[in-house]
Amino acid sequence: EGLAASRVGHGTRRRFRSTRAMERAARARLASAVSSASWFVARALWVVLHVFLWTRSAGRAAVDRAFRVSGLAFLEPRRGLAFCARKLRRALEVGSFKTPWADHGERPPPPRTLAVIVNDPDEASSSRCLADIARVLVWAADAGIRHVSLYDQDGCIRARASRLAELVVRATVRAESESAHFAPPASAYAFRRANGDGAMKTVERFECGGKATRRPSRRGERNPTSNESETARNRKESARVASPPSASADKAETHASTTVDLLRAGDGAAALLDAARRWGEPAGPLGIVAGDPETGETSVAQLEAWMAANGSLLPVVEVTVVFGKHFHLAGYPPWQLHKTEMYRLRSLSTFSRSKFGDVLREYAGVSKRHGK
Repeated sequence: EGLAASRVGHGTRRRFRSTRAMERAARARLASAVSSASWFVARALWVVLHVFLWTRSAGRAAVDRAFRVSGLAFLEPRRGLAFCARKLRRALEVGSFKTPWADHGERPPPPRTLAVIVNDPDEASSSRCLADIARVLVWAADAGIRHVSLYDQDGCIRARASRLAELVVRATVRAESESAHFAPPASAYAFRRANGDGAMKTVERFECGGKATRRPSRRGERNPTSNESETARNRKESARVASPPSASADKAETHASTTVDLLRAGDGAAALLDAARRWGEPAGPLGIVAGDPETGETSVAQLEAWMAANGSLLPVVEVTVVFGKHFHLAGYPPWQLHKTEMYRLRSLSTFSRSKFGDVLREYAGVSKRHGK
């Protein structure tokens, strides 16, 4: 009986060890199967992802090529078909995008402010640069742009304000005599420069265009000015620039007023620092309240109102055209550019009225949502 019991126990242990070995083998096979399945799934996902990315890239390239061939590249198809549809609808509303700017039909609304940046120091200091800029100012006045900022980092344009004024009159006279279809409107120009305290001071005033066009006087005659002080005129001019003119005022004016700011690196910074120092003050000069008397808080709009009243506010730019071999702003005041549309051309000397019209026409088709 003892021998039989021993044999039974030995057999039981052997069967137990065999069962454990089978379980281990089954677990190993299961782990191997799971590993193989995971590798296969990962490989399949990798293949699917690469096929998707390649297909999307090829599809985008095909769509871009199709839009380019059909002359519709300006619709920017990579931003989505919904965006293309909105932009095409806008282009059809303002007129045909294949016709020159304002050659027929109703003119799209122009930008209120334009900035011209010449980031090449050699081009900005050349004598031809002023003549090219004078033509741009005449085109801007004809398009209805009432505020233009001219900028180069070293202030070469700023230093030659009198010469630029003379070239604007000459460009207006030449445009009236050479083209029967392009007659610059009567415009009253005011050239401004920033003082050391940041206030914008008017340095040149003249009228040209239409019946007011006069060739530059050889005796250096200047247009008559009123008896009011230069500071008062600067403040009135800045207040007019800060708020767009009303329709009734436009109808009442005989000459369209065009303000030209001649800027260089650092202009506007002094006025902004002065306004920042007054942050939270209960009252400012000229009776302008710069903050809430109860809470002592100051809003950005209140600071801008204070700067406009002191003649140091530079308006927000809606369209910026950068001229240069490389695209950079050369230190232009950044707080003016948070709502701007930027366009870049290699040289100011090759800029023509048709290209200027292309810029305005493209801007007219831009969806202006201001981040919404």
